Amino acid sequence: MAEQLLSIAQVAAVAGCSLSTVWRKVKRGELHPIAVRPRCTRYDPAEVAKAFPGATIEAHAAAIAAAWPPLTDDQRRMISALLSAVAEGSK
Repeated sequence: MAEQLLSIAQVAAVAGCSLSTVWRKVKRGELHPIAVRPRCTRYDPAEVAKAFPGATIEAHAAAIAAAWPPLTDDQRRMISALLSAVAEGSK
């Protein structure tokens, strides 16, 4: 499956920068928007990775996950019970 294109806000979030920084990269030709319909552009994740070295969706997700507080024992039990119920229902 092909990677999903990113909005400019998603690019800024993944890169850890402002929208203005993304726009500057576009203006300098370092990042090329893809027109998906009038007034709607998206960006290729592979090109975003080249324009912002070290910025990946995986790194962004890891940073978000690291900022979250750890799960409590009750939360772990509830998640385990939900996963078990889903596994039983898919058999």
